[in-house]
Amino acid sequence: DESRKDKESINALQEASQSRVQSMDAAEESERRHKQQLEDLLANHASLKGKLHEASQSSEQSMKATEESERRHEQQLEEISASHASIKGKNLEEQIESLGTSSWRD
Repeated sequence: DESRKDKESINALQEASQSRVQSMDAAEESERRHKQQLEDLLANHASLKGKLHEASQSSEQSMKATEESERRHEQQLEEISASHASIKGKNLEEQIESLGTSSWRD
């Protein structure tokens, strides 16, 4: 009877020990998976951060190019306006001279 109880105790201890080992193995596997997920997330974060930086630089370059283009167009408008005023002034002078010479002839 004592021997049977000892065997049952030993079996129970072995089962508990085996269950504990399995539980520890599962915990280690879970920890390994979580660690891998964390590494993947960190790598993804770094990649996204790099892409965001590139997009920001590209946007900044695009804005500078747009500003430069607007500045050139403004300059061209000023030059066209000055040219137009000059031509208009010359035409007006010619018309005045024409009026002046025609009135002298009359």
